[in-house]
Amino acid sequence: MRTITCWLAAGTLLLGMGGAVFADDAASEQDSWYKRIASPSYGVSLAFYELEFKDAAGNDRTDTLPMVGVDLRHFNGIDVPRSRFFYYGYEIGLTAHGYPGEYSFSHENEDYTASGIFAGSVLLMLKHGYRMQPFDTGPGIGVELGMGIMGGGGNIRITRDDDEHSSDLKDLQGEGFSPALELGVEGGWATSDHYRLVARLSLMIVPEPLLNDANFGQQTPVRITLRGGFTRNH
Repeated sequence: MRTITCWLAAGTLLLGMGGAVFADDAASEQDSWYKRIASPSYGVSLAFYELEFKDAAGNDRTDTLPMVGVDLRHFNGIDVPRSRFFYYGYEIGLTAHGYPGEYSFSHENEDYTASGIFAGSVLLMLKHGYRMQPFDTGPGIGVELGMGIMGGGGNIRITRDDDEHSSDLKDLQGEGFSPALELGVEGGWATSDHYRLVARLSLMIVPEPLLNDANFGQQTPVRITLRGGFTRNH
């Protein structure tokens, strides 16, 4: 049921925003100003994995492991006013995170090693933003809100150090889908009335973990991303 709901939401977002963006060609030509937006951006991302275990006394312990990664996005949208203060559209993206190396911990007085921690996902997100750009060229700042869905999964291998035959523990939470919320800030420099260089810092919340080990924890909801790219009006 969750899969069907997520795919219906994805289709609604894509068709609705795609129609709004691409059906506006005639209006853009008549108004003779660059209303449509295309904006690719590429950057680095930081996610976290919470490793949950028990110490020798049986108390619950949690270690948070940083997962570094890449975040690739493409945004299509519409500027509503000529001032480009308000815009909306949809964004597609690809992310990949991993924990480099191995991590050793002691669970109930036995030594374990976590390795091969990796998570990948794709996203589809409806976005709108507000931008302060006083002049056609020069600096500008803005804020952006997004809501959509994310799908994916990953792998984590946890072995007991004195047991060569410990199982490869791999488990996707639910069906590998989650809603996603994002808040971002943007700084940019317009080199012309339709071309801007931009940098975006965003905080994303993914409530359902896409990487979840049945015994030793899960990926946290928080992701932090820093991306750079450009915005082209056409």
